Amino acid sequence: MKLKFNLLKSKIDYVQPDLIKNDFIKLLMRYKNSISINNSETIKINKNIEKLPYNLTYDELTNILNQNHNLKTAYSSFFSKFMSPTILSYLINETNIIDKYIIQLNNNKINLKIISKKKYPLKKVYIKGLKTLLLLEYLGLKNVNININFSPLPLKKIFNKNLELEPHNFNSGFTTVFYNINMYGDINIFREEDSDKVFLHELIHCIKYDFGGSYDNSLEEHISNTTKVDSNITLFESFTDIYAIIFNCIIDSILTGSNLNDLLYTETVYLSELVDYLLKETKIKSIQSLLLPKEDNSPIWKQKTPVFSYYILKLGGMLDLDNFLLQYKLLNIKWNQVKQKKYYLFLIDNLRNKHIKKEKNLVTLPSVRMVHNELIL
Repeated sequence: MKLKFNLLKSKIDYVQPDLIKNDFIKLLMRYKNSISINNSETIKINKNIEKLPYNLTYDELTNILNQNHNLKTAYSSFFSKFMSPTILSYLINETNIIDKYIIQLNNNKINLKIISKKKYPLKKVYIKGLKTLLLLEYLGLKNVNININFSPLPLKKIFNKNLELEPHNFNSGFTTVFYNINMYGDINIFREEDSDKVFLHELIHCIKYDFGGSYDNSLEEHISNTTKVDSNITLFESFTDIYAIIFNCIIDSILTGSNLNDLLYTETVYLSELVDYLLKETKIKSIQSLLLPKEDNSPIWKQKTPVFSYYILKLGGMLDLDNFLLQYKLLNIKWNQVKQKKYYLFLIDNLRNKHIKKEKNLVTLPSVRMVHNELIL
């Protein structure tokens, strides 16, 4: 097992991530041979339809599913504003089997349903189960039972500069979250690209360790009024993805024997280069310009999904990971309005005042994937 890409030599000595890594090393040593995987069922999807065109609307797709019980059973969980009709059509056209797995560690269980064209490699199933269940153990959660629907579609995130920043180009998954009742919603993931990290990102949403349940919507208006971003800020997405990247890097560094400092540093350099690319393509001069109020005839960051949080604000946290981890812990934090505003100002201050050297071009266009590295099994 190794990383796909070489790492840059870190210019930063991270302290807090290394402390978390020590906890994960202990968990991995204790549990790596205790995870059970049971392929409980394999189902052939009987579609009985011709291939769908790729210009259908949500309403047209919904009508097709409502008229076909097999299609509705297989694919209805993926219908969401975070998944474009084009990708939904592709999913229905290009997949034909469902593999059901039960993955367990202690009292925690993942019910994983993989919808694909051919059987997904068992090694990859194990790694995703390992990462997900280790995070639950690290957080001290017990008796967790979570449903994950995963389709490893080979569709890369590719930014179309002629369109607004929208789900088709940037989203990989979504979770139904019930903040006000004691139950877990389903996780749905529909790209192979970035999928290890996305499993962790969506798990943090699912177990309600983001601050979506107490999100201050007035902060959305404040950010929109003081920057060139139009809407759909969703600040807690940056928080969620920073932690997903940290946990993913920690586990990958343990599994491959890689230097965690170098891995986190490389991801930060990659993200910084990716942000520069997105700013250039949206005709915004710089981060500094983006963080100023809108002006007449000036470019606007128009988005239909929280790209500003996924990339720009996340970079603000990645530029100062030690203070991020000290001040905004995933455990035992009360996210009131004051705390949320403080978190936003922390990110903005870092974006304005902290910089990281661009050492080489790490961005592998046309993909704008959110994570640079991945495991080669």
